[in-house]
Amino acid sequence: MSQGVKAFISYAHADREAFNMLSASLLPLREQGLLGAWTDLELMPGDVWYNTLMDRIDAAQLIIFLLSPAFLSSRFCTGAELQRALARQEAGLVRVIPIIFEECKWRDTALAQLQVLPIGAKPIAAADDPPIALRGVVAALRELVIAIRPRRPVSPGTDDGELAMFTCADLMRLEDGVKKAIRAIEINVATLPDQAKPLSTVLALDELRQKLSRYETEFRRRCV
Repeated sequence: MSQGVKAFISYAHADREAFNMLSASLLPLREQGLLGAWTDLELMPGDVWYNTLMDRIDAAQLIIFLLSPAFLSSRFCTGAELQRALARQEAGLVRVIPIIFEECKWRDTALAQLQVLPIGAKPIAAADDPPIALRGVVAALRELVIAIRPRRPVSPGTDDGELAMFTCADLMRLEDGVKKAIRAIEINVATLPDQAKPLSTVLALDELRQKLSRYETEFRRRCV
C-alpha cells in the first residue's frame, strides 16, 4: 500500500496569509493520503525548536519554500533551513520545490538552479487570477507526489530500515552525493576560522558525515 509523501513547508512569518492560502489548497492532497505536510506551526511546548525543525527537514521527502522578499530577508529561512535542504537535495535524499509567491530576487540565490513553480516563474501574487495560479501550483505538486510517493514497505529485518529499500547502485549514488555536498560546504567555509563558522554549517557538516558513515556501512554490509 502506498504512503503519503512527507513534506516540509518553509515560509517567512510575515507571509502567514500566503502560507494559509497554500495550506488550504493542499488540504485535498492531505485528505487523499497523498501528502503529509509539516510546518513550524506544529512545534509543541517544550520542543527544542532548532533540533525539531532540522529533524523534520531530514525526514522530509519534499521540501517547499514559499518565496517572497520577506523569505529572502529571513536569515533563518535562507540560512539553516535552505542550506540543510539543498545539502540533502545534492545527496539525492529529497526534492526541493521553490514556489514564487511574490516577486523577489530568488534568481540571485542557490534556488536559481532548481525548477520553480508556478511554471514560467510568474509570481502567484502577480498573476491575473492568483487563485487560479495557485490551483496550477497544487496540480503540479499533485503530479509530483504521485510520482515520488513510496510504494514499498520497509523491510523490518534490516539493520537500517530507512535504507532497506535502496539497491547497491542507489547506495553508491547516495554516497557520491553526500561527498559532493560535504566538499561544497567545506570549500565555502575553508577560509573562515573555526570560531567564525556558522553553527548551522557545523551542524549540517556533522549530519552529512553521519549519513555518509551510514551509507558506507550499509553498502559494505550488503554489497561488498
